[in-house]
Amino acid sequence: MSTSDLDDEASYLLRRAREEKEQAASALHPDAIAAQTALAERYKTRAFMAQLDADEHFAMPD
Repeated sequence: MSTSDLDDEASYLLRRAREEKEQAASALHPDAIAAQTALAERYKTRAFMAQLDADEHFAMPD
């Protein structure tokens, strides 16, 4: 994967996390809010991991 691909994936995952968070905020049932929040957290974690992979993969050697 290229840096651009990983950046695109991280951007997508962060966008999905924001969407999930917005959906959770608009949900009426407390269980729905918890489920949507958990999904948003999962997307944020995946975005973070993708960014770490990109940083590690494309790190400049010392």
